[in-house]
Amino acid sequence: MKNVFLFFSFSSMGKHIASAFSKKALFYSTDKNSFVENDGVLVNDIVTGFGPCILEGDQVEVHYRSYYQSPGSGTRIKFDDSNNQKNEIVLKYGTSPVILGWNLGLRSMRQGGMRTIIIPPELAYGSKSVECQGKSIPPNSELLFDLELVSVKKKRRNCRLRNFLN
Repeated sequence: MKNVFLFFSFSSMGKHIASAFSKKALFYSTDKNSFVENDGVLVNDIVTGFGPCILEGDQVEVHYRSYYQSPGSGTRIKFDDSNNQKNEIVLKYGTSPVILGWNLGLRSMRQGGMRTIIIPPELAYGSKSVECQGKSIPPNSELLFDLELVSVKKKRRNCRLRNFLN
């Protein structure tokens, strides 16, 4: 009975968070103590996910919401949202031309997972000013992304490796 109760509770929480994503609510906590550092990127898992974990070369589909915070401003400004574009981003993990912080932030995610990542300027655009979706991201801005890993299409791996893992 205890397992059923835990499953039911987690399932309800997942539905609540999924509806929050579609309503464009923010996942992140303003308390950075709730985040774990992953090679310089702060990561806060909201839902771990139950699908496959991504590996380099896998094709992934990600819903995202993007914010920046310029140095000393204290406010976050939204600059991109896959919900506004009516589609998620599709990329090959580890090989697509995205900022390093995105790859580090996606690392270890599982299909169905939701997380918030905070990327420091040195793993984002650094000292450059960048235009994105008609908004200018100032130099040395910290970036924040709400991510939902929608799907993972596994890269075909060497048969010997597959047999070893089975």
